[in-house]
Amino acid sequence: MENLESDKYRLISFSRLPNSYGKLLKRICNLNKSGACKIPENIGGIIDLDVNYFSSLPSVGELYVSSLIELKNELCNGDILHFNNPIEEDDFIGEFCIIPSSLSTLHFNFQFLSKQEIKLLDKFENLYGSMSVKDIVDFDVADLKSLKGIGNLHSETLLSLQSRIRSELKRMTENGMDFKFTESSIFTSSEIRFYEMNKIDKFLLEDVESYLWSLDDRRQDIALSRWGFNHRYETLEEIGERYSFTRERVRQIEKKTNARLPLFFRIHPKVLWKNIQANISAGLTSRLPNLAKCFESERTFFSFLEECCQIESGSVSQMANPDVKRKILDSLFCENPSPISRSFVISELISEFGYTQILAEITIKKLEEAGVLKSDERGIEPQDLGAKEAIAHVLTFHPEGLPWKDIARIISIKGYSKHVSGERMSHGFNDSDYIYLCGPGTYRHRMFLDIDQLNIDLIFEHLIAYFGENNIQSLNLHDYYSHTINERVQVEYFTLRHIIKEYGEAVDIYFNGRSSVDNVSLSKNGERITQKEVIIQSLNRAKGAMTKAEIAEKLRSKSLDHASYYLNVLMDEGKVVRVDQLMYTIPEKAFKNINQDKVLSFIGMIVNSTNLVIESDIIREKANLEFDLSYSKYFYSALIGTNLASLGCYRVNNLICSKGFKYRSMRDICREVCNVNYSTAENIKKIREIVWITSPVAESALSQWRLLIS
Repeated sequence: MENLESDKYRLISFSRLPNSYGKLLKRICNLNKSGACKIPENIGGIIDLDVNYFSSLPSVGELYVSSLIELKNELCNGDILHFNNPIEEDDFIGEFCIIPSSLSTLHFNFQFLSKQEIKLLDKFENLYGSMSVKDIVDFDVADLKSLKGIGNLHSETLLSLQSRIRSELKRMTENGMDFKFTESSIFTSSEIRFYEMNKIDKFLLEDVESYLWSLDDRRQDIALSRWGFNHRYETLEEIGERYSFTRERVRQIEKKTNARLPLFFRIHPKVLWKNIQANISAGLTSRLPNLAKCFESERTFFSFLEECCQIESGSVSQMANPDVKRKILDSLFCENPSPISRSFVISELISEFGYTQILAEITIKKLEEAGVLKSDERGIEPQDLGAKEAIAHVLTFHPEGLPWKDIARIISIKGYSKHVSGERMSHGFNDSDYIYLCGPGTYRHRMFLDIDQLNIDLIFEHLIAYFGENNIQSLNLHDYYSHTINERVQVEYFTLRHIIKEYGEAVDIYFNGRSSVDNVSLSKNGERITQKEVIIQSLNRAKGAMTKAEIAEKLRSKSLDHASYYLNVLMDEGKVVRVDQLMYTIPEKAFKNINQDKVLSFIGMIVNSTNLVIESDIIREKANLEFDLSYSKYFYSALIGTNLASLGCYRVNNLICSKGFKYRSMRDICREVCNVNYSTAENIKKIREIVWITSPVAESALSQWRLLIS
């Protein structure tokens, strides 16, 4: 067959097949439905179907196998495919079984159905629940006679409707890609596609008017009054008084009226919502001007759109006017020099916080309007950072560190913050998660200190041994450093100071750097357990998740460093989870709003589909799409971390794999495979030989690695 390769994925529902093949295809469909197998219902699926495998399936005898062999041969030779030939009405018989995959996305447009056809569909829904187009076209008219209250008129209506369906399906097949569902005589489609907003504006107005004309006067008046559509908006009570109805009776009429509204649309509610989401950042009143004019307020306009899209009340207004957190991008600027490209900032909001593309764009726009950000052709820069965030941001430009007065001067010149003075040292220098003292009065960003390359265990082993050998409970760090210079791991003094201050509590070693004297002492008073309990209790009492800063306020020390340490310990123990870049909570609260079994099953399928290490942003991307969710990669990483046993996989930080692996971070992977002489694309290609990763995360990891080695 000349065009076999391009035709392999064509669906063969309209091929003229002898009855023997029709029975074969019906058997395949029934096997698929029962779950006994999953054979692609297209030409390629039949051609590629292994005969031995097919013969092993339940209820498949010699006749079916022989029929399959003959059909495979004829398909390969092109003897029975008539894609371009006219199809007679008689060819489209109820015996066909392989239905186009697009049929599952087809829905009836009530605007073009007769009253009898609508009544029949309502009757079916009452008897059988929701029925698809395929269910209707497959329904045997003879079965109607056994149903109570069904007469000849219903049978005639069903036959007529089935004929209309077949005729329209045939027209779809003949027109192929040129077919327009907005011009269909019976269908609408839930397959996602995008339209010009002026056309949506036009279609909605026309379809709403068509629906209103289908209602009796009372229902039409209630609809107009409740929508506020070219009408004064009225409450349930006001309408009830006018008709002598109870508030509940009006609500029931409204609910039924609203439920049927989208059935009269040429654009399916699911598709309409995707189009609205894609244009919401540009302003819906300007994108749908004619429809917007029909409403007195933005509130009633948005509420009506929610009814049209059949989505939760408040969804449109929440997306169009989101509650934007002014500090949401602070952590991004704390770890990256600016300007940062707009696309990268959007990717960060999507990955780190679970935002949609649209919500990310609106958030940036709102932050610009609030003076938190400024942007130009180079990218985005911060303008209203707190003291410690501004200090951290400046230091991302300076791998060797800077004196505090130089940092303050740069902040003033660039306008990064109004909270840092060049006259005295700001609090942001000594209580930051991002920087450390690297010399007298000089600070450096922690990102340039490659902790993974330092043997911290050996450093603490020597320090603990020193306490024991000298039978002391405290020491002056300067004395210890000078006395043991040739006995321990070689590390610069201020790096040692930072390691003890940051990681000492893990081994009951406590740092006290007050009054310019660096003292280190031992403690065995069980403080770590007490503080861990304080955090758990705080998270249990909190209405939602808490930031690290909020958690630090609950500790005796009020220290962010201590909060970081305790949170890391609790996360390793599975008692606390990180749900996005900033927020922490307990697992019971974090995962209560999802179907964990379904999501974990889906994650397991992804993890087991590859031998590569998986960066959790891949899980976020696929799971959010599959289940229409909006969670961050940290959320999914935490979910995996608390279910490692059932998933049968391994996790280190945000890296996951079906088998054990040696890497602790993306920095490890970059260090192993990346080369400063390679281009970004070449380095990312190397990274992807080891890890399955989204492009934004790969670019971010590569950027951090380049900063580290610069």
